[in-house]
Amino acid sequence: MPCRTRLAFALGLASLVVSPTPSGADRALVVIVSPPPDARVGARAELGVSVEAGPGLTLHGLAALFVDLAGPDALGIERHRYERTDSLRLDAPAASFRIGLRPTEPGAYTLSVRARAMVCRGSRCRAVETTRISRVNVAAPSQ
Repeated sequence: MPCRTRLAFALGLASLVVSPTPSGADRALVVIVSPPPDARVGARAELGVSVEAGPGLTLHGLAALFVDLAGPDALGIERHRYERTDSLRLDAPAASFRIGLRPTEPGAYTLSVRARAMVCRGSRCRAVETTRISRVNVAAPSQ
């Protein structure tokens, strides 16, 4: 390998090591979390989660796609793991989920949503993981 090529390779590798994406999030995978606007104690509410590939990329149509949720028990998360087969539309370019909540206590809660999928640019694919944090406000039951 010529000296210039080795230097260019080393500089390129160093730039990858020195400038990681902020907070471990990979921009190749976009996760949008839509908290319920009217969550109330004792009533079922739905949280919307959408997972899509970043600009110029596509989600691999056959590879596994997972969405994992972590939050306090007071949110009453119905399921903590969703897969591609749980998506609202399997033929869509993005995976969308409706996640059931049945809160047990009023308050403002933090919910962590972690998505893992394969994203592709042409025929080259790679595994990607990203996490989003969202706030869910729960009101007291209506009288």
